[in-house]
Parts: sequence; structure tokens; C-alpha cells
Amino acid sequence: MSATNNETQKELQKMSVNIRAQIATISKCKYILKSLSEDREPKVRATVALNKSACWQSLAKLAKDEDAYVRAAAVTNENMHKEFVKLLCNDTNPYVASLAKSVIKLQD
Repeated sequence: MSATNNETQKELQKMSVNIRAQIATISKCKYILKSLSEDREPKVRATVALNKSACWQSLAKLAKDEDAYVRAAAVTNENMHKEFVKLLCNDTNPYVASLAKSVIKLQD
């Protein structure tokens, strides 16, 4: 993580979870979204995963998140690469796997 990104992360962490989630909802800045995609709170990471401005690199990382809610959010983002959606079809969480299979059907 670059020094500037680290500074941004520290400043964002000073804000409440709800404020960070709101920023993740409305932000179109890929730099801020990348920082928020590394947030300690699953709610914030999931909100980034739902944001249409999130870059595919952040979505790819969120697709591997430890939290199933975050992975489920990532799989529904239209910017998610199909390869990652296919991988999530075999997710350990049945809801995430089912959701990924539904997304694949819609894409075909």
C-alpha cells in the first residue's frame, strides 16, 4: 500500500462505519473505493462491492473476502469478471454459490 493510500486509509478509519459505508455507496473515485475495499468492517467492504465504480481488481479481491456477505455483494456487481463469478459458483457458502450460478445464467 502506498504512503498516500495508507494515509487515506487512516483518515477513513477515523470515521464511523456508517459514514464509511455511505462514502462507499456514492463514491466514484477508484482510489477511495480501493482504500475502502480494504476496510476492517465487512459492511463497508460489501458496500464497495456493490458500487458500479469499483474496479475489477478490487472486486476480484472482494470475491475472495472471508465474509460471505461481501462475496455475495461482489458477485452481483456487473463489473465482476466472469471467471470470478464462475469460481464463486463453488463457494463454501450455499447462498453465495447459488447467487453466482444465477448471475452466470443471466449472463448467458
